[in-house]
Amino acid sequence: MEKLVDVIAPTNLTNFLVKSFILVSVYTATHVTVTQAVATRVDDTLHTQVLLTFLIGAPFSLFVMSIMSVQRRLKSRLRRLAETDALTGLRNRAQFLKVAALHLGGDQPVAALMIDLDHFKAINDRYGHYVGDLTLQQVARHLQTSVRASDIVGRLGGEEFAVVLPNTMVETAQHVAKRICRPVRVQITDADGKPQGALEVTMSVGGVMNLPGKSLIDLLKQADDAMYQAKHSGRARVVFYDSTSPTQLAG
Repeated sequence: MEKLVDVIAPTNLTNFLVKSFILVSVYTATHVTVTQAVATRVDDTLHTQVLLTFLIGAPFSLFVMSIMSVQRRLKSRLRRLAETDALTGLRNRAQFLKVAALHLGGDQPVAALMIDLDHFKAINDRYGHYVGDLTLQQVARHLQTSVRASDIVGRLGGEEFAVVLPNTMVETAQHVAKRICRPVRVQITDADGKPQGALEVTMSVGGVMNLPGKSLIDLLKQADDAMYQAKHSGRARVVFYDSTSPTQLAG
C-alpha cells in the first residue's frame, strides 16, 4: 500500500494535510470527503474526491484514504473533447474563436493568418479519405511547429486552418506566414501502416494586421480574402494585407 505522502501530488500535500486535520478536529468526524490532486503512476495529476477515514485520535492520527470518484478527470476529458478537433488535435472552430478573441481590443498588434490546402479535393479523389486525413494531421503538426508557443492555431473546418499571432509586428507575422507556406511532405501509408510512398502538399496563406476597432470576424474575413488572392495568383504563396494595400510574398 502506498504512503499518503507518496500519493498526494507534492505541490498539494501541505494544503491537503492541513485541510484534513482541520475538518476532522472541527467536526469530530470519522469520515471526511476532500477534493484533492492525487499523483498518478504516469506523472499525471488527477483531481478527484478522496474519502479519509479517521481511525485513531490525537496525538496519533491515522488516515485511510480511498478514491471516491474520477469526476474531475471525466469533466476535463469532456471539456477537451468539446474544445478540440478530433482529427488533428488542434483547437476546433468554436474554441479557436473564443481564445483568439481574448487577444483583440488591446494596444498590442495582432496578426491573423488563414491557411487553405491547395488541391486537397484532388488528394482525396486520388488517394481516398484515409490519406486525406493523414494529410490534414501532418499539416496540423507542421503548423504547430511553425508558430510560437504564444500563437493560437485552429482548424476551422475541412482543409482550412487559422492562426492568430498576439503581440506581433508585421515583419514577424510575414516571417511566420512564409514558414507556414513551405511545402509539407506527407508519408502515405495504408490502413495497416505500410508505406505507400509520399506526396508534397502546398498551401495558400492570407494574412492581415489588426486595426483598432476591428473585430475578430472582420480580421479573419480580410485574411480569408488575402488567402483567396494567393490561390488566384497561383497557389503555394502568401498574400499579406497591411492597412493600405496587399503585399504578396514568395511562397
